[in-house]
Amino acid sequence: MGYKCRRRRHWPLLDLIAIAFFCHGAKSEMSSPRQEDQCSTDGLLREFEHCVALGAQGAFLAWNFFAQNQSLDLAFSGESPGWAGWGYNPIGDNMIGSSALIAFRNATGAHLHLYSITSETYTYRSLHPSASNSTPDLQLARTNWIKISGASIQFSARIKFRSNSSRIFHIWTRGTGVNGDSPLPHSVTRSSELRGRGTLDLANGTGVLGKAPSLALKITHGLLCAASWGFLLPLGAIAARYLRRFDPAWFYAHECCQGLGFLLGTAGYGIGLSLGAKSTGIEYTTHRRIGITVFTLGSLQAIAFFLRAKKDHKLRWLWSLYHRTVGYTVIALSIANVFEGLDIFSPERAWRRAYIGVIAGLASMAALLEIARTLKPQLFG
Repeated sequence: MGYKCRRRRHWPLLDLIAIAFFCHGAKSEMSSPRQEDQCSTDGLLREFEHCVALGAQGAFLAWNFFAQNQSLDLAFSGESPGWAGWGYNPIGDNMIGSSALIAFRNATGAHLHLYSITSETYTYRSLHPSASNSTPDLQLARTNWIKISGASIQFSARIKFRSNSSRIFHIWTRGTGVNGDSPLPHSVTRSSELRGRGTLDLANGTGVLGKAPSLALKITHGLLCAASWGFLLPLGAIAARYLRRFDPAWFYAHECCQGLGFLLGTAGYGIGLSLGAKSTGIEYTTHRRIGITVFTLGSLQAIAFFLRAKKDHKLRWLWSLYHRTVGYTVIALSIANVFEGLDIFSPERAWRRAYIGVIAGLASMAALLEIARTLKPQLFG
């Protein structure tokens, strides 16, 4: 889906002809009177030469562009119970590297601040207003007005770009609350909050909606890794330790859990690498390093399976020590990394609670079996 544009003219007929928008992924224009309504009826937006319905989150942007000094008078209108913001990125339609105007109401009233969104602020989710209303890419020259009523947030400001270009990348999104002057992180599990990105031609008043990052891939990555590294591997270890009396069933159960877990985990790892490659400027260092370590050790375990010594070999004990040490290390790191991923993704609390329940169940089962194994070792072979 794209967005449409209205340009103010002295000829009403040309005004009507100029109402159009771009469809998603295409350059062709289509009329859209319904989405143009706010541009035409909102008195605050009608004061500007250009106005577009942005195509996501019910947001609108109106502006006057002054090419001679690279300044922009803009008005943004969005719907949010907490905060709403619009930002500019000189190199791409990404959140990282953007300079964002964010409006909200807190205990001291309505505010509009300029924020610089870096990989560090994005990763640690801590935003603070930029000093002197300035970032390396633009300056907030003045705030014209802020209007917040219910879930409607509107603001107008003048900004000055530091680079000479009339075609820009821009982003917009919203969140549910603030802490002082710091906007709380927006949801990363609702596609509407991720679709606010695209390009604008400030001089001609046209724009195209960008492609949002794949939410389905993130969910698939999380589910695969949690089910494999974070569930099947611990389950396989429990089978190997406590079901040896049922030989060779314990061995098949152990190998099925570990083999399937490694295959699913490899798929999840590959998706994670793909997501990382597409997330320019975003790097979750701890999650990434643990993931690489887990996959490397897991691969060594798979290789070691084919190189294991026979049961009566004098060095079998050394292989067993290595196998158990690396295996338990992989399990511990995997569970820790699942929680690290949950912290990054911040899904609904039910997901975290569900995984905690699964791990608590496995841990309780292992604890009870360990007690029984200690008290009656003859039952465990």
